[in-house]
Amino acid sequence: MFCMASPCRNLESRDECRSASRTGPRKKRNKTNPPPSGVIAVTQGAGVFHLTKDLVHNRQSFSRWSSPESPLWLLSGRFANNPRGWPVDFPFWLKKMLVDAGLGHWLPGSENISSSAHTIAQCSNRVLTAPFSCLNNMEESDTPPAPDFLNLAGGYLQGFSPPGASLPRSLPEAVCQLPEGSPGLREELSRYMASENQAVYSSEKEIAVTNGATQAIQLALDSLVNPGEQVMLPDPCPALHEHLVRCHGARPIWLQTRQEEGNLCFSLKEFSSQLKKCRMALFANPGNPCGGVIRTPRLQEMTSLARKANAIILWDCTLHELQFDGPPVHPGSLEDCRNYSLIANSLSVSHGLSPTRVGWLTGPEFLLSPCKALLKIQRNGASELGQRILLDHLHSWSRADWNRTLERLDQNRHQAYQRLCGMGLDPFWPAGGIWFWLPVWRRQSAEDFCQQLSQGYQVLLRPGEGFGPSGPGYVRLSFGVEEGRLDEALRRMELYLENKPFEARGPLLRAVA
Repeated sequence: MFCMASPCRNLESRDECRSASRTGPRKKRNKTNPPPSGVIAVTQGAGVFHLTKDLVHNRQSFSRWSSPESPLWLLSGRFANNPRGWPVDFPFWLKKMLVDAGLGHWLPGSENISSSAHTIAQCSNRVLTAPFSCLNNMEESDTPPAPDFLNLAGGYLQGFSPPGASLPRSLPEAVCQLPEGSPGLREELSRYMASENQAVYSSEKEIAVTNGATQAIQLALDSLVNPGEQVMLPDPCPALHEHLVRCHGARPIWLQTRQEEGNLCFSLKEFSSQLKKCRMALFANPGNPCGGVIRTPRLQEMTSLARKANAIILWDCTLHELQFDGPPVHPGSLEDCRNYSLIANSLSVSHGLSPTRVGWLTGPEFLLSPCKALLKIQRNGASELGQRILLDHLHSWSRADWNRTLERLDQNRHQAYQRLCGMGLDPFWPAGGIWFWLPVWRRQSAEDFCQQLSQGYQVLLRPGEGFGPSGPGYVRLSFGVEEGRLDEALRRMELYLENKPFEARGPLLRAVA
């Protein structure tokens, strides 16, 4: 029996505690409410929680914390009312306490960082705030599959060759790299956004080139949001958004959303009340993973409410070019949105330029200036080679060629939707992006669904864990794949569902939600 209690405040009290524990009389245990046998008491403030020794000494049983009978499952209140016992993430204080006690390597998902207790103990608070259990899914989705696998879990286009993507033949011998990006690239980005998105930004004061859209979002968080403040996220949202918010030390506050005919819908009353508690709201448009699009009237209403709440809206527009139902509306083309919002952009997904790792952040000068100042301090901007690749691509890019690529993707979208509905599935209709958001049956978890497809039929899908609180029970399927491979992957899915007993399925999660 031992107790992990809060450390003493000063050296004198620590010495008193040590001497009292060695020489002092042992206090009698309260017989009216004794702790259960074989229990470790974990003290946090005035509350005492009990962890069984089996959970501490047996890694396998410690990982089985999703069961409602597990004490660890009860410690997390995030999904306390979830009857299915979806995986949850421990609160930061509990993670920190276990790590300080030398038990951090027993945390579920800690093996995704390191199996060594010493390594976990060296992690900063920013690393501990990240959800460990989702890191493995992110690594698996980024790992190239074997040649005989059909990958529908990817976050990029496969089998599509957007014109204009080419490597430069040479680089200047003497390059004076500016942290906010080369002037030539910023001027070309300003011209591109004005001609293609009807969004006018000054190349000198309102555009900063970043190391991908990820750094653009992280830069906005680091510059404008303090640790401990709240950031609004829609549910579901890209897995990376929650990771960036938590690693920054901010707290995500979730906005329930729904999708109607490709439009991303939510209650404006709830949005307004939640926004009053937040410093920033982070939205992807089109949405990832569901593909819902926020239209012009809702964009203007959101901006008006954000101004009243003195909050900032950060738009992730990396999928802006991938919209099918109607002309896309860029937030920067609307005057109110442009003057009171930051926009993270990239052509990595839509134009097949993922290896370049180049994105850009745009916004009014009073919002972008702090971001550019921090970028100059950190000195970790995009590489000169990546900037040259993007610049050459923009010079040779044409709207006619891009429209042909969109037509192929749109055909994939319609054909895959019909095939999935014919299998008895109920996918959300995506108005943008390259993914379907699929509910699975209530008697089967999304991870089991993806694992069985991968092991038995060599088809890769992305489970919904990590895409927000509503993600478990859903899978993400990409239709941004070459036509022949997509057709074969869907055929294998049909075989899998035909061989699956009907009684093992149960009702679809979406049908009874």
